[in-house]
Amino acid sequence: MSYAATRTRVCLCWYSNLSPEKWLVVRRLEAAYKLLKEGKESVSEVCWSVDFHSRSYFTTAFKRQYNILPSDITARGMTYC
Repeated sequence: MSYAATRTRVCLCWYSNLSPEKWLVVRRLEAAYKLLKEGKESVSEVCWSVDFHSRSYFTTAFKRQYNILPSDITARGMTYC
């Protein structure tokens, strides 16, 4: 790993308290939540559009982050906050 990559990793962990991988997953889940709340796309379409390659992993990560299934948001028009 280069110095710049190492430095970026250290700074990201220090500021966000998350590893770069976890930080990226959280950002993708936030984008997915916004798309699901709009209700224009299905769960599968949102999963692919935010770059998750497995719908089961997406659903598990979403449930872990928001304590609700992605399909429940689209079905009921629920909001998290």
